[in-house]
Amino acid sequence: MRLICCRNKLTPTDYQHNIIVLTRSILLFGLAILMLISVAAKDTLPSDGVVAPLSLNMGANKSGNIFNRDAPPLPTMVGCFLLVHSSWVAVPCLSPEEAAKLPPLMEGGNYGVKGVSSSTISGSKVLVEGDIDIQFSQFSGESDSIYGASDWSVQDNTNQFSGANGDTYAVQFAVQNCGSQNCGASGSSNASLCVWQVDVNTQNYSDRLCMGTNIQTLSSNYHVSVSGYLSQSGGVYYLDSQFCDPIFNCWGVVNTDNKGLIGNWFGASGTILGYGGGSTADFTSPTSLSTKVFVDAYSVLCTIDKCG
Repeated sequence: MRLICCRNKLTPTDYQHNIIVLTRSILLFGLAILMLISVAAKDTLPSDGVVAPLSLNMGANKSGNIFNRDAPPLPTMVGCFLLVHSSWVAVPCLSPEEAAKLPPLMEGGNYGVKGVSSSTISGSKVLVEGDIDIQFSQFSGESDSIYGASDWSVQDNTNQFSGANGDTYAVQFAVQNCGSQNCGASGSSNASLCVWQVDVNTQNYSDRLCMGTNIQTLSSNYHVSVSGYLSQSGGVYYLDSQFCDPIFNCWGVVNTDNKGLIGNWFGASGTILGYGGGSTADFTSPTSLSTKVFVDAYSVLCTIDKCG
C-alpha cells in the first residue's frame, strides 16, 4: 500500500488510508530493529578456542538460559526443580549425605574452551550467564579414566574470583553422569545436576546443592546444554543451574550466591570431561565433538555497588 498524495484535495478516506500506511511502516521498522538486536545479543565461542568478541548485547534473554528458550526462568528460591508441562515443579534435592558422595569436579584435560566478557558491552563489565553446548557428530565410545564406561561430566565453570574473606572461589554448574555401577553415590548407576561453590584455596567442595537426573547415553547425535545464570529477588542473589537432555527433559537447581559471584563473573569455560576426582573422559576414535560456550552480559541484575 502506498500513500495518497497526488490529488489536489484529499478526502477523509484518503487521510484514513495514509494513517494506516504510516502505522504499518512504523511497526515493520520497529520489528526489524528488534530482530537485529535479538540476533546480535548472543555470542558464540567456536570449539577451536578462538574468542568471538561480544557484540551488541541488550539483554534480549532476560529470562535466563540461552539454549532452552522454551523453558521458563527457574523460581527465585533455593531448591531443586523438574520441568513439567512448561512449568517448574519443586522436587526433593539430594540429601547432604548423598551429595557428599559425589567426587569433586576438577577442571582439566584437553577439552577446555573459554568465553570472555567485555567491559564495553551495554555499560556492563561482568557476566550474568554462561552456557555450555555439547554436540556429537560422530561417537565410537567413551570411558572415564578412573570409573569406567559411560561415566563423565559436562562442566560449566566460572572464572576464579576473590571473596570477602580473601580466599579464592569458583562456581561450577555441572551434570555428572554415572552410566556404570562403579561411581554411583548409592553404588548403582545414577546422574545428578549440581551447583558447586568451591573454595579454591582450601579445596573445600562442601558447598554444593544437587538433584538427581535421568542417566544419559552418548551417541553420534547426542546434544545437550548446561546453563548457569544469576537471578535475584528481594535483594538476594541466586545461582541457577539448568540442564536439558535431547528430548527436552529439564532439571534445575537454585542456591543462594554464597561466595559472591555477582559482580565477579568475567569468563566461562567447560566441555565434557571426566566424572570427577581428577579423572578424564577418554573417547574412542573416531569421535567428533563440538563444544560451544555462550555468555551473556546484560546489566539487568547490575547495581552500582555490584557491577560498577
